[in-house]
Amino acid sequence: METNDSPAPDSDQIVLSRRELMAQRDRSAMQLAELDRQAEELRRQVAAYDAVLDLYPPARSDPGLTIREMAIRVLTEEGPMGVRAILDAIQSRFDVPVHRTSLSPILKKAERRGEVRHVGDKWEADAASAEA
Repeated sequence: METNDSPAPDSDQIVLSRRELMAQRDRSAMQLAELDRQAEELRRQVAAYDAVLDLYPPARSDPGLTIREMAIRVLTEEGPMGVRAILDAIQSRFDVPVHRTSLSPILKKAERRGEVRHVGDKWEADAASAEA
């Protein structure tokens, strides 16, 4: 039996010369260099954004807190205050805008639950709420 080391002719076979392979390799290397340049530029942009973000105060929102929980926390830690002051404190501390029309009914419901008290024009946390 004879052994033939040369490959059988195949119409799906790709034949490239060394020069063609080197040219393709060089194109790929140039694309890689361009991607590296773009990646470096993106790294600089991200660093610049991070530097600017460092100038902002840290986010103070506590995800998952309800308006009621934020109001009670503010009243517990800052003492009695009016509705406008509560709204401002929630905005300042938690970075969450709350409308007066949302807070007032929540405070009334919390009062019925014994969590807050309405004294004059101020609201205050109930002593039991302050301990919780």
